Amino acid sequence: GGLLAGQVVLLASVLRDIHRARAQPNLELAVHGAIAQRIPEPAVARLLQANARMWLYAFVRDPARFRFPGDAFHGHQHDGNASIQQAFLVLVAMEIPVAHVLLHLFAGPWVAALVTTLSLYGWLFLYADYRATLLRPTTLAPAGIHVRSGVLGDVQVPYARIVRVDAARAAPTPGVLAVI
Repeated sequence: GGLLAGQVVLLASVLRDIHRARAQPNLELAVHGAIAQRIPEPAVARLLQANARMWLYAFVRDPARFRFPGDAFHGHQHDGNASIQQAFLVLVAMEIPVAHVLLHLFAGPWVAALVTTLSLYGWLFLYADYRATLLRPTTLAPAGIHVRSGVLGDVQVPYARIVRVDAARAAPTPGVLAVI
């Protein structure tokens, strides 16, 4: 119940921030800024920003609302990443009604309702992660590389910390981070 109430409050605040930032070119950056202003603790702010990203990418339909500054490139086609996510979305969507019926028959209606609700939330997270994979690029900013991957991946790497970048076809040296 507490998790559900927390999600409703966060969703309402994200919707309010979206409404306030409707003129901004990037909703994600606008919501991140709003959360960072309200929450002084960086670890808590990052957790809430990741959760807000989930709701943004699950429900905001217009890809033009997610324009990121700087030169950008996408990695969703790397090793069929987006295609694999689509396959999991389909599998989970097919499993939910079957699991609901079986749980209803063998464990009772309350257990079935609870597990189905959590499964639907999990499916929504997978869907948002899939959309974020398609829409969140890695960008080259003045200070460094901003690597975005799905809903949760959000890392900024200063250029000074990059030792070497290898070509994608070359095998990276062990112990050296290769940016592809």
